[in-house]
Amino acid sequence: CNLNINYDKSKCRCKLIKNPDAKVHIIQIPILPNPEPSTLRYRNVLYTLDRMEIHKGSLHQINGNYFDAEVILYHTNGDANTLALSIMINTDNNFSFSQDTFQELFSQIKAKKDEGETDFELNVSDNWSPKKLLPITHRFYAYKGTMPYPPCTGNVVWLVMEESVNMNNAEFSILGEILDGQSNTEGTVHPLNSRSIYYNDEITTGASTDKNRVYIKCKRISKVPIKYVDDEEPQGIGEEETPME
Repeated sequence: CNLNINYDKSKCRCKLIKNPDAKVHIIQIPILPNPEPSTLRYRNVLYTLDRMEIHKGSLHQINGNYFDAEVILYHTNGDANTLALSIMINTDNNFSFSQDTFQELFSQIKAKKDEGETDFELNVSDNWSPKKLLPITHRFYAYKGTMPYPPCTGNVVWLVMEESVNMNNAEFSILGEILDGQSNTEGTVHPLNSRSIYYNDEITTGASTDKNRVYIKCKRISKVPIKYVDDEEPQGIGEEETPME
């Protein structure tokens, strides 16, 4: 269950994807190498960061709670497999690297949307990096699921960070305007079915200059704290320890 994140400085674009009602429902930000790609190694498989998506209202719950927003970083490898790293977002006006990152993006995206553009380059600073979106502590949940929207292709490895990051209230308001007021919070909580959820409680903290962060211990949990919950099960973390297969 080892995880090694190596996000480097990057350039990026933005695609605003509309639903059949012509409303923007996905903010997709392709991540471009600058000059090296950002990568993630999970269970000894190397993935390259392809894009990130920002949602108003979280797609996941943790301990029965939704969050104000969620950013999902999608990675692929040479075998066309997908790994999604998901980070919950709350709104407040406390300084953080994540808040600065959202500020750098949202004003540009809103301006381009108002001009009618849906696919455009973002002008970011030379040291802009998705690394600044990572929370300080790195407990995470892991499970195998699907893409969150049609055609809902399967065999996606999901890593859901337990600790949230933040954006300020002004940027959250702009996010709502970009997404035409749409929110994901009303989504259905799906049953667990045959899924196993694993929890990594190895806490590691480090300065933002650290490139390599490794988290090793995982255990299978008997009660599921994220969105794929069994309606008959109370939510929380159990103590059943099983190595991830």
